[in-house]
Amino acid sequence: MNKKLLTVLIAVVLPVIFSGKVFGQISQDATVSVKLADARSISITNPNVLLNFSSTADYTDGVNYLAKDQLSVTSSTGYQIKVSSVADLASTAGNKLPANTISVQATPTTADPNVTLQTQKLGTSGGLTIVSSSKGTLPLSFSINYKTDAGAYINKPADTYNVVVTYSIAPL
Repeated sequence: MNKKLLTVLIAVVLPVIFSGKVFGQISQDATVSVKLADARSISITNPNVLLNFSSTADYTDGVNYLAKDQLSVTSSTGYQIKVSSVADLASTAGNKLPANTISVQATPTTADPNVTLQTQKLGTSGGLTIVSSSKGTLPLSFSINYKTDAGAYINKPADTYNVVVTYSIAPL
């Protein structure tokens, strides 16, 4: 009987041992990867700003306009926002005002301890940093205050002057 038992054991057990499989336990491995890329976006919610001079006090003191929640920013890493203008302000009649007579100041609508703010004058030098953050952020809105220099437009022709202002976001 030992020979019979041994033959059955050899016939049943050895194929299981050499197959590398255990009955009732089958498993496979999967690899999960996460690939991160730097991602940043900036959007302007209200692109039209009017600095209206309608009184002598406006010419004496300057004018400011607060564009509430004008910028929305999302970044996966630290970032900086720069502001620039393509040229000086110009009218359709060809009159000009220097762009650097307008200051731009950003204020986050929600406090963020990682954000540093700087007031900058518009200029055509490729952009000046108005916001920098050491860390990324989910959507964060900024209100932008535009302010003209006091007395800057005395003796300038009455007209409507325009300039394109560009906001850009880049890694810190």
